[in-house]
Amino acid sequence: MSVKVLIVEDDAFKAESIRLIVEHDLAPVFLVEATSVHSAINAIHEGEFDLILLDMSLPSHEAAPGVGTAASMPSGGMSVLMELDYLGRTDPIVILTQYREIEIDSELVQLSRSADQIKSSYGVSLKGVVLYKHGDRLWKNKLREYLRDVK
Repeated sequence: MSVKVLIVEDDAFKAESIRLIVEHDLAPVFLVEATSVHSAINAIHEGEFDLILLDMSLPSHEAAPGVGTAASMPSGGMSVLMELDYLGRTDPIVILTQYREIEIDSELVQLSRSADQIKSSYGVSLKGVVLYKHGDRLWKNKLREYLRDVK
């Protein structure tokens, strides 16, 4: 039986880096990918996941042909967390962000404190927060630690 994972990431390069690790460490895996708040919420409404890997800075919608890309919202990932909370869902979540702060309830919170604040403010199953830094192995190792708990 395969593990069902939702990757919510609008940066194609970062998504590919995450996908490679997930496919290697969780094989067999069924991946669903979302590139915006809208597509992530649609995916969540279609079913539960064994793990959700969530970026925090996301556009509200996908780019429309001929219009260009939608502006990224620094707190787009919070909208996804709020939807999961509203639905009473407990899908395990790992936040992967390249920023050292997360905007929570209009306040910038250091990553080191963000997991506790999200857990106390929202009824979601947040497993942890990973600082993504291209070319650094630390984020990969941290993600792999969370993936071990999914198996």
